[in-house]
Amino acid sequence: MAKGTARMHMTAERDAGGGSVRTFVIDGEIDGAHDARSMRTQADEDSGGLVQEARTVGDVSYQRVAPPDRLGETPWIRYEPDSPMARLQAASLDASDPFTFLDRVAGVSDVETLGTTTVDGVPVTHARLTIDMAKWMRTLPKDLRDLEFDDRPDTAEYDVWIDAQRRIRRLRNTSVHPQVTFRTQIDFTDFGAPVTIEAPPASEVVDVPVAGAPGSG
Repeated sequence: MAKGTARMHMTAERDAGGGSVRTFVIDGEIDGAHDARSMRTQADEDSGGLVQEARTVGDVSYQRVAPPDRLGETPWIRYEPDSPMARLQAASLDASDPFTFLDRVAGVSDVETLGTTTVDGVPVTHARLTIDMAKWMRTLPKDLRDLEFDDRPDTAEYDVWIDAQRRIRRLRNTSVHPQVTFRTQIDFTDFGAPVTIEAPPASEVVDVPVAGAPGSG
């Protein structure tokens, strides 16, 4: 599928039981043609009133965290492609890409078609994907495969709502772990809308050394 542009709105819940639920609200943009994505996590009480911005342009990832009124003056932290943080952020963003997600899981999942409906007035097909997590992990870069996930489930289920162009309009997942449950829904809109995502100016960036690289200590 040809990659294009879209906007996304994500609501994620972290449920630790006993009424302890934290809700994350994240808005973002995707420019698949230029391999660029941006996301902003809204401030809440648990974050101390801080906003987090993340941006990936090509293989380089950027992040910054600050109060909303100081975000513009806060430097970006740049993670080079070989850093674990950059790979982890890229993998996370790839897992929520409405243009490529279906192709990425095609060989590691079973698909059940549940019916047809509409999302935001757009006709869609509702399907459920059951992903073999061991197979999925083997598709990731080696440094991500080597990370320890003691409570990783054997399978993961995703509900997806797919339009006639095979683009994901909605993605929903519930991930149950021994101590916590995560519930996520992402809605994708404004396909084809003008989107500009660029690397921050060099004067606003602070580099994070890659472990083992010259000068990294």
